[in-house]
Amino acid sequence: MFNQACYSQAALSLDIVSWLRFCMDNLANSRLEELFYLLWGVWKERNNRIWESKRSQAGDVIINSMARLSEYRFHNTKAGRSHSVRAQKWECPPIGFLKINFDGSFNLSTRKGGIGFVVCDSEGRMLARGGRSVANLISPEHAEVLACKLALNYIEENSCFPAIVETDALMVQRQLTTAVEPNAFVLGRLYDDLVEFLEGRALKVVHVKRSANNVAHLIANHAASSSQELLFFSAPPFLSAAVAAELSIV
Repeated sequence: MFNQACYSQAALSLDIVSWLRFCMDNLANSRLEELFYLLWGVWKERNNRIWESKRSQAGDVIINSMARLSEYRFHNTKAGRSHSVRAQKWECPPIGFLKINFDGSFNLSTRKGGIGFVVCDSEGRMLARGGRSVANLISPEHAEVLACKLALNYIEENSCFPAIVETDALMVQRQLTTAVEPNAFVLGRLYDDLVEFLEGRALKVVHVKRSANNVAHLIANHAASSSQELLFFSAPPFLSAAVAAELSIV
């Protein structure tokens, strides 16, 4: 945490440049990113107050700064995946397992989006699909986390165990599978609840490329413009082509 490293007794007497170097030496890269984005947010707020006579609450400054960092991290991982030329195909889970794919969509200008999931068995049959619109999003990652929560809620309510859960959001998959301490990020509470749900259950969260997650992606985009929650057990017209391409058995 920042207060343990950057605000220790040894750091309090340092000038600003030495303090920044001290933080760089004592913080993990992820924490350092958060610190720099917070400092940027404070600097931007200072300029708004001096030059534009605009004031924000301290909590809003933190949330907006972390939202920008979340967008950077999310798009950075997406960009890294886009360089791969070879497309990945969706694959059936092993016999006795189900597979749940989820995805989220995000509109920066409206802060709204959609979330969706799809459940399939080991023969490639689509057992259920669901989604809904969401509002008051702070980032694309926020939509992905809510999509994961929707999928896990369905898993629990319908006892879909054991199962493989797939996402094309690498950051989300890493937060759910490799975190070793409570998440202090702005979405930390959501992540902590999901990690707690996953513990002790026959579920495995894995990362796949977008090309192997297209049906969930289309559901999320469709749900963004829907006024009601979606749940269907056969492919609607907007999914027919994607289902044939992604989930057919070769």
